[in-house]
Amino acid sequence: MKAACQRMLIEVMATLPLIHFTTMMAFSLVHLEILTGRRHQIRSHLSHSGHPTVSDGLYASATVYKADLNISPRNWLHRYALSFYDRHGRVIKPQAPLPSDLQEALQQMTFLKSSGSEVDKWFQDL
Repeated sequence: MKAACQRMLIEVMATLPLIHFTTMMAFSLVHLEILTGRRHQIRSHLSHSGHPTVSDGLYASATVYKADLNISPRNWLHRYALSFYDRHGRVIKPQAPLPSDLQEALQQMTFLKSSGSEVDKWFQDL
């Protein structure tokens, strides 16, 4: 019997190009909405498309991972919002602000342009 194949659908809601000038590395901050999926699929799909998450020791090449460690010692994938139904059928929507270490790393970068969308909200307090 074959195992059911699940696919992940990612909707890119917004991007914000930025650059880290001390290392001359370009980045894109991306807001994704995952409609279905399994653990690690975001990381594997982004890496497969040539855009691994920052400091991803599992899916980035060794060279990229080593360079990323100069900017941040941990993976930059951050789930800021989640929604699910509780046992009474109510929608629960917890949110987590951007951690301070990621805020500090982003403050060292220069934003090239703004998308004027959801991603901009993350930087109002930076």
